[in-house]
Amino acid sequence: MNKNKYDKINSKLIKLKYATDNDDKFLLKLFNKLVIEKKTFTTKKIGFKQHKIWLKKKILNKSVHIIFFNENERAGYVRFDKINIKKFVVSIAVNKKFKGYNVAKIALFKALKKIKLQKIIIIAKIKSNNLESKKFFLKCGFIKKKYKNEYFLNYNWWLNLLIKNHSLLQKF
Repeated sequence: MNKNKYDKINSKLIKLKYATDNDDKFLLKLFNKLVIEKKTFTTKKIGFKQHKIWLKKKILNKSVHIIFFNENERAGYVRFDKINIKKFVVSIAVNKKFKGYNVAKIALFKALKKIKLQKIIIIAKIKSNNLESKKFFLKCGFIKKKYKNEYFLNYNWWLNLLIKNHSLLQKF
């Protein structure tokens, strides 16, 4: 990207699409990069065969959204894993090239809007040494739980924020 790092991307350039089999290598590479950087609770890189089995289930559940920049360039992913009927864990990753441009924040809010979850809690489980993720989720309105390294966002809170801030609603 040939922009100043502090320039923000127009939210209309960010699109979400459900993951398909064609996204397998992209997702695996991005996830394993996070493992190497010790930003996930997974400690070993995932193999391609194991990843294909996992991805098939996620595709059926429509729980992984691929973040696209300008319609054709994969920028990252947003994933929601169901814990129970009222709780989901969110995972988000963005290619280094797109960090600092608000891509993750735009994608997260678009994904929340797209899945239309109501009266649920979204949980972000973050390793204690992953300061970048902590900062990101706090900026997105997640509230730190008093124990463990989990950040919570009650969806009703998010919806109320959007209703109060009409300009934010227009962006996404």
